[in-house]
Amino acid sequence: MDLHLNDKTALVTGSTAGIGLEIARKLAVEGAKVIITGRNKAKLDQAIDSIRPPAAPESGRMADASTEEGAAALVRATPGVDILVKQSRDL
Repeated sequence: MDLHLNDKTALVTGSTAGIGLEIARKLAVEGAKVIITGRNKAKLDQAIDSIRPPAAPESGRMADASTEEGAAALVRATPGVDILVKQSRDL
């Protein structure tokens, strides 16, 4: 499937495991520059490594988007996002 995501930047929060990680993988395979986030550095590094190759995320960010401070810091650190996938811990 070609979703025409080349040159698009996708930010996927809560993406160190489960559905968030799979979404990040699929977006990367479709050509998006993916930024993944997590609250644990070791899990974040492991998630980045699990996506490589064929399509590595552009970067990883330590962040907790479920807090006001964390969301604000993430917005400042990731300008120019075209696609946002926010995972919720309230499910």
